[in-house]
Amino acid sequence: MPISVPELQCDFENGICNWEQDTEDDFDWTWNQGPTSTLNTGPMKDNTLGTAKGHYLYIESSEPQVFQHRAALLSPILNATDVEGCTFRFYYHMFGKHIYKLAIYQRIWNNTRGQLLWQIFGNQGNIWIRKHLNIFSRRPFQSNIGFQKKISLTREQLQSQLTMELTKESFGCESKT
Repeated sequence: MPISVPELQCDFENGICNWEQDTEDDFDWTWNQGPTSTLNTGPMKDNTLGTAKGHYLYIESSEPQVFQHRAALLSPILNATDVEGCTFRFYYHMFGKHIYKLAIYQRIWNNTRGQLLWQIFGNQGNIWIRKHLNIFSRRPFQSNIGFQKKISLTREQLQSQLTMELTKESFGCESKT
């Protein structure tokens, strides 16, 4: 059953809220606090609290992950939007030598990846970046946030991570009016 916007919002301070790990992918996102375990990757702090005590989700792309492995996070099923659509807002942090791709999809059917809404490739620096996407759907839908590792595993690959934070302040699917 589709849910309302407040149930979609999550700052990850108490887990992943109503979001789910995709069971069709190769590995999962990790709930974390403070710096990541691999040197020269990931953030030192979260974006919501701005401290090492805040939480966020991240993926570790080093071993045991291999070529073309994928990790996906799924939103709850959302109600159809009005004609104005809604705004999907989030922060991401892509830092490391061989990070590949972060992509956001919108899907109607649960057995597909969905329609690509946005994607970004490569190292974006050691900063949190805010992104806004407009979403429109006449039918209930789901957001799919996916990371794909598309390079061969090398020693340098141990220094690649992607972090994602979907905060109450920065994330939501709200009417534009």
